[in-house]
Amino acid sequence: MCETLLNPDPKELLFEFYVTSFCTPDGAYAEVGNHGLLSQWRYYGKNGGYALVFDTLKLEELIGQEHTLWGGRLSCGEVGYSSDPIDVLVQKIESIPEFLEAFKNCHFESAEDCAPLLEPLMSSCIHYKHWAFSEEREVRLVAVLNSPRMHHEFSETGAPVLEPERHYSTRKDDHTEVPHIRLFDGLQHEQPCLLPIKRIIVGPGPTQDEREQALNDFLETAGYDIEVTRANMPIRF
Repeated sequence: MCETLLNPDPKELLFEFYVTSFCTPDGAYAEVGNHGLLSQWRYYGKNGGYALVFDTLKLEELIGQEHTLWGGRLSCGEVGYSSDPIDVLVQKIESIPEFLEAFKNCHFESAEDCAPLLEPLMSSCIHYKHWAFSEEREVRLVAVLNSPRMHHEFSETGAPVLEPERHYSTRKDDHTEVPHIRLFDGLQHEQPCLLPIKRIIVGPGPTQDEREQALNDFLETAGYDIEVTRANMPIRF
């Protein structure tokens, strides 16, 4: 079933997965929340980077509003890791008990018999990750859209499918076109819909002073009232 759902062949692909990952601080060590995670800075901020700190509750409100605009699968939740005990996995991934119950009652005699497994299996897969990344304490926002193959099948049946528009950006390293979707663009507000950013952390590195000043200048010019702090880490890149 995983091979069917996650088949990399574009002709056989059933669904497209659009993922945004958030790294959450360890509650036992407050400095990670104040300065960021060292491994993340080393991987994503080698040439100087920034970390956006979001207001979780307000972000969840936006996700709830977005979910009313189209009927696809949109979920946000903790990631369960392969090193987690089963009771912890069940707490993090709520669809696991549903999948186990559907699996127990499935006879596997026809494709129709497996249909109840689809939703809980997909929900479980998109919030599961290898143990090597467990220090990130990831929270994952996932939008699952229908593939071109599924859109073609829906068009033949006459069933309309309402989904966000695909946009494309070009990777700098290999110049490949990467699809993405723009959440929250369709929400109606008296003012433009802004992401609920509470704070921006300026990453460590030799140009930290210059980058902090440039960011403050940009925020002031743009009229954004967002706190700016610095990641205080004695590291070398």
